[in-house]
Amino acid sequence: MYNINQSTDTKEAAAIKARRNREKEQQNRFFNVRNRVMGVDVQALNNQVGDRKHREAAERSKEAAYDALSNQLRLAMDAQATHLARLEESCRVAMMCAMANANKAQAAAQAGHQRCERQCEQKANLAEIQHQSTSDLLTENPQVAQHRMAPYWVLPYC
Repeated sequence: MYNINQSTDTKEAAAIKARRNREKEQQNRFFNVRNRVMGVDVQALNNQVGDRKHREAAERSKEAAYDALSNQLRLAMDAQATHLARLEESCRVAMMCAMANANKAQAAAQAGHQRCERQCEQKANLAEIQHQSTSDLLTENPQVAQHRMAPYWVLPYC
């Protein structure tokens, strides 16, 4: 019997201790002016803080992902811009080379036309000089100065 009484005594002591703890917690809740006046639900506040931290962490990870994607996009755009700049530079160099060749060809053609015109003018001048030097005026041909009707008359203007 002694064992039975001891087990009930320990059970009763545990129940009494649990009741006292519950009463202390209740008194702490009831007599805590801050909680009672403001009506603060600590568990709900802790849940809100945890939710906010979780939401902020999610936003930070989302922003990090957006930043990484933005960096990749910016790098790709920079690479494309440098590629286009190189292409434009090579096109500009090719265009300048083609323009220089066209200008050289045009200058050569113009020089050829001027040379041809000078040769033609020189030929015409030479032909005129030849004609003048062999003409009746410079050779003083007496037949030119005779009148047709009267061969013994000399024309004064010849």
